[in-house]
Amino acid sequence: MKTVDFRDNKIGFKKSAERLRHLWHLDDPDWLQARKEQAEVLAKRGFSRNSAKDNKTYLRYFVSGEYTDYVDDTSVMLLTPFDSKEAARLVFESGLFLPSGREKLLRRFAFSAHSLGEGMPWLRDHLKHFSEGVMGSSYEVIEEVENNRRSRTISPDPSYWCRTFLSATRKNLTERRGYRGYEFFLPYFVSALPHVTDI
Repeated sequence: MKTVDFRDNKIGFKKSAERLRHLWHLDDPDWLQARKEQAEVLAKRGFSRNSAKDNKTYLRYFVSGEYTDYVDDTSVMLLTPFDSKEAARLVFESGLFLPSGREKLLRRFAFSAHSLGEGMPWLRDHLKHFSEGVMGSSYEVIEEVENNRRSRTISPDPSYWCRTFLSATRKNLTERRGYRGYEFFLPYFVSALPHVTDI
């Protein structure tokens, strides 16, 4: 078991977002133009069910890193432009997420990011960096200190995660639903199997 205490939790979302602004290449006109074009595609695909108001908030964050209103945890992770496993880990450990948000990401990001990021040229790398930098190649129980007192288990239940992985990969193979990036999570799945109690 590993216990972690991410100190950035104490500074809040907005300040954490400001600390990560270097991930957005706002001084590169080509990068910025590509990001604006990708935002239009995201609005029509993965984020098409959002209200216009929510999309404005989400896509402003995607393009410029500006945080003006609530953005859900999965979308924050997906829309933040990390380009390495180290940067993915930096984002995950930042104050952008509460322990409950990190728990959700460990449990669900592998299975939901592809539908939100459908058609994005960076999706494959994003999933790879998240897998390598956040999930890792071996399962372990991770507890995060909350409020300097008690710990909360944020690692996913291995039975639930392995069952979801098997179901998602089977469905993808039989229905040929397009790219999902599950191959990056295979080492984690294999390492979690010995911990499974109910499948």
